[in-house]
Amino acid sequence: MAGHAHQLTIGQMAALNHVSTETLRHYDRAGLLTPAAVDPDTGYRWYSIRQCARLDMIRHLQLLGLTLAEIRSHIENGDTAQVITQLERRLGEIDHEFRDLAEQQRAIRRMIESIRRYESAPPDGRVVLEYIPERPIHVLATDFDFYRGGIEAYERMLRQLRDHLRGMGLSEAGLANPGTLLRLADLRERRFRSTEIFVFLDTEEARTAATERLPAGTWSSIYCNRFDDEIPYANMLLDAIAADGLSITGDYICEVLFEPPVASSAAREMLMRLQVPVTFAEAGGDFAQN
Repeated sequence: MAGHAHQLTIGQMAALNHVSTETLRHYDRAGLLTPAAVDPDTGYRWYSIRQCARLDMIRHLQLLGLTLAEIRSHIENGDTAQVITQLERRLGEIDHEFRDLAEQQRAIRRMIESIRRYESAPPDGRVVLEYIPERPIHVLATDFDFYRGGIEAYERMLRQLRDHLRGMGLSEAGLANPGTLLRLADLRERRFRSTEIFVFLDTEEARTAATERLPAGTWSSIYCNRFDDEIPYANMLLDAIAADGLSITGDYICEVLFEPPVASSAAREMLMRLQVPVTFAEAGGDFAQN
């Protein structure tokens, strides 16, 4: 024991550095921190106080995100250029993680806002006028006609949209409320046909992917909470616009405002806002009467 008077047991080394004895054994097995001496009879490990410097370096590089293999390579080669390369790689990973977390944060806030909007929405079937700011959207023409295929077509359109956006490198967490478009020419004739699905873009990175921008202005809206009610409610909305002497100025959209986080049936449940941009000019025969 006299030969070890100035050395530390593995327990003392661990306690001094606030690590576990298993961590020190793991570093030993990985070839990172070999004990200064091992008793051949008992197998006891002994460490020198000077080895704390290497232990500090190992732990610091681990905290920066380097793997044990990368740390071992640095110890064996002493190549600072290699360390810079490894740290730059880790920095890029952290930047990506930050972007993912920021998108997740926005998605959580959007879900909270959607629930609050759902709780305070006008009664089902009531027509309202709303000022809505400009909204960038990304539109995709699909292989399906939403109004002919019903909810099954919508589900397939939604899959195509998500696959398309993934191909563009856009995270679903950064994407907001999907919807469908009915173009103005068909809207004027009340021809309900559309193969176009869109999504609102609410991150700066995603906004660059916008293919259209819904203009800021007054929108006539009606809220609907049953998928199968959209066409009857859309006709109610158009009747109200005509009765109020308003003039439509653009395409009709059906926006999914909120989907309950727990579905109570096999079918998708959603609160939809059916919207048409309007002005207070005379309608001038915008709608063909049914």
